[in-house]
Amino acid sequence: MPQPEGTPRAFISHAHADNTLCAPYAAGLKRRLGDDAVWYDLNNNPEGHLLAAALQRELQARPALVVFVTPAALESFWVGLEIDAFLGLMAQDRARMLLPVRLAECALPPFMNAMTWIDAVGQPVDAIVERVTQALTGGRGPAPTITVAPAAPGAAPARPTAETAQAQVLLEEARAELLESHWNDAIAKLRVALSLPGVAPSADILGELALAYAGAQRWELALDAAGRGTQASRLRADLWQIQGRAHTALARDLRAKGDAKALDEARAHEREALDAYEQARGLIPRGELAARLALLAEMRATLTGAGSWAEALETVNDELALAPNTPTRLTVKLELLRRLGSDTEAVDVARALAERADAPASAWLTYARALRAAAAPEAEVRAALDAAARLTSNAASDPALAAARRELLAPPPPVIPEARFPARLARLGYTAHSRDGVEFIIPPLCPIPAGPFRLGSDKARDGDARDSETSRRTVTLAAYEIARYPVTVAEYQLFRLATKRAEPASRHNPLSWSEQLAAPDHPVVNVTWRDAFDYVAWLARRAEQPWRLPTEAEWEKAARSDPRDPLGASSERIYPWGDTFDASRCNSQESGLGATSPVGWYSASEENQRAGRQSGASPCGAEDMAGNVWEWTASVYAQDYGKSNQVVGVDNTESRINRGGSWVSDRRGVRAAYRLSVGGPDFARSVLGFRHVRASPGS
Repeated sequence: MPQPEGTPRAFISHAHADNTLCAPYAAGLKRRLGDDAVWYDLNNNPEGHLLAAALQRELQARPALVVFVTPAALESFWVGLEIDAFLGLMAQDRARMLLPVRLAECALPPFMNAMTWIDAVGQPVDAIVERVTQALTGGRGPAPTITVAPAAPGAAPARPTAETAQAQVLLEEARAELLESHWNDAIAKLRVALSLPGVAPSADILGELALAYAGAQRWELALDAAGRGTQASRLRADLWQIQGRAHTALARDLRAKGDAKALDEARAHEREALDAYEQARGLIPRGELAARLALLAEMRATLTGAGSWAEALETVNDELALAPNTPTRLTVKLELLRRLGSDTEAVDVARALAERADAPASAWLTYARALRAAAAPEAEVRAALDAAARLTSNAASDPALAAARRELLAPPPPVIPEARFPARLARLGYTAHSRDGVEFIIPPLCPIPAGPFRLGSDKARDGDARDSETSRRTVTLAAYEIARYPVTVAEYQLFRLATKRAEPASRHNPLSWSEQLAAPDHPVVNVTWRDAFDYVAWLARRAEQPWRLPTEAEWEKAARSDPRDPLGASSERIYPWGDTFDASRCNSQESGLGATSPVGWYSASEENQRAGRQSGASPCGAEDMAGNVWEWTASVYAQDYGKSNQVVGVDNTESRINRGGSWVSDRRGVRAAYRLSVGGPDFARSVLGFRHVRASPGS
């Protein structure tokens, strides 16, 4: 039955890795618009060996391309190929529609974002099906379900017999199985049909059998069926294309064996494949752009697999002549030029990719590498890297951009020599800086979101809770960032050198400053509260950033609060990692180290991690918040936490609050809620250090 006039016909492009995600939407559209109105291929072959003739025919025949956009689809070569082909058709026919439908969280390419598109993330399937239907029909509503009678496979006898009638049924069912990519079911039905009296092995039937064998990756049988099909009709481009595909697959399997005989056989198959593709190329009509492009892509894949880079380059140039400046083909051309050592021409292609309006940062990085390979001036390489940085959301910490700068630019002189900035600190994320000849170090930071947090302990949950912890209070804090680790000896030494500060020392402890300098990645100790206050004030001036000591409330929130549930049970954990003490996660009395440990010693990323040591990080990622050294805060003690979020003035002489416990504290003293108030601003001990926060503006 012919399809009613005006019924929308759509081709769905999707990544086969997303079959499970996409299938309900495709099924809903088929129900709404009719099976024949929607082309949706379920083949999950990672090589992209699709129903070539039907795929090309349907893409050209259908005026709408619905793209199910997901991260996998954006990475899919075949989705890109279908989009490129359809964009070429749109250039010839403005009535065509490309409709992106985002099914998973991802950034749409700029050319899609400029179109009308549908965001399906978090929306019911039925609602999205209705929206797509309305977009395709222009608001006219769904078309009726269509049933199309299949064309006869060949000349039927004048008087059909029971066998020929059964054969007709089998052929119809086989075609239905093919459309659903049920390859082996289609093979079984076609073979039975061919065995029945009155059924001639026509090019149509043999082509469908070859297609089914190819879908099942039974390449020898696909080659045989397609070969017999071309004997019946040498004018079938799809049969020649299946032969080319089968020869290519057989060559790939032989090359994997690696021996000389197998390689000779592989080369013979590749020659046969290219001959078959040339036959198909001559038969595809000039106007079938999508079919021509798909065939050329398969030819190129065969040539690439054979290592015939120059011939593959000629083929991709033919593709670009049909579809100029398509990014997928330009990317292929760039790789082939690299393999051929054509560095100067590669620069031109890389520039064309980078200068596209929708080019991502990675395109500029590729251009920078092409410039370096062609020995271009460093200023041009640097300009390309700067362009990539402008397209990167957080250029300062982007690993790909940092790696490209290290790879492509001459290394700058070190900002701070390693004697004063240990390499281990750099590996942990510390950064060296120098301004007006003064050196300083910025630590890695853990962001803490704004919002409420409950201070204190519940004795019903924590049997070790002290009375000073039980006056529980909810505070609301502004956003801030806290140093991932306590301030190190290396950091404090730069402060001393710049300000001529006296060496930190305590008359109660014989640990000398020279002994501290021998361990520059350990927390600095023997510092008074005034030392800590003056250090962060100096750093704030040097870095022009709002550094200060954390309040008691800020410290405790960073030590135990779970940002996913700030007022829930997971934010009242007893230790930074959970409710159970674990000596392998912190430097406490139970650890038996008997001294400070390097910062990050219990980090999950620590290189050469000692056997049995585990990460002791808090939910926000802060390390060493249990044990190692007690840490000064900006607050003074109040039984009811009434001063827990107040920043004390420098002239205040009250006892300051210390948090975190140290290497001499037992499991009770390293709890996240444990409070200690040891002395005023001039008190110093070998177990006392500090860490700092970078406050949000106005806090």
